[in-house]
Amino acid sequence: MKSLPEEDENDTFESSSHNNATTTAAAASPLLPFGDVNVLVLTDDHSWIAGHERHSTTDTADYGDVLELHQRLSQQLPNLLLVMNGDFMDGTGLSTIPPKFLTPLLEEMPFDVINVGNHELYLAETIDWLVGHFIPHWKGHYLSSNTVYLPTGQPLGHRYTLLTVPHKPSHTTSNILTFGFLYNFEGHAE
Repeated sequence: MKSLPEEDENDTFESSSHNNATTTAAAASPLLPFGDVNVLVLTDDHSWIAGHERHSTTDTADYGDVLELHQRLSQQLPNLLLVMNGDFMDGTGLSTIPPKFLTPLLEEMPFDVINVGNHELYLAETIDWLVGHFIPHWKGHYLSSNTVYLPTGQPLGHRYTLLTVPHKPSHTTSNILTFGFLYNFEGHAE
């Protein structure tokens, strides 16, 4: 495992969080160990794309912060994957039914893979919107390994996908078979 190289003066950035604090990649968190494959995961943001108002400004991040962190880490870690682990519905006014205002914003994020969350499955209108408008955008990278779309009996998304991760300086790659499982959720729409 390795850590990011020593911080330089270019690692300072303006946070887009509510406090507009200036921070550095090193100050944002302790040294993180990095390996052959690195994964940055978002989960349960419940449409709080601008951060969460109940958290202090030092404990929250918006999608701009996540995007900037991903971009900066990707410059040094070409083997970084960005994963959305589901539950982007139910939280703010952006998660309307159907989520026609939220999903275009999510489509701008460079997610390598998205997993279905239970909050996306509460209402048939939301599911139908995802099937018709959102899932096709991800071209096989929206995963629902054990979740089916009841009207067709087919998987809601893809059951799995194969991600290829480059390794520098060896110029080799790793193939990662990726699944998107949801627990035995019984409160879904019929």
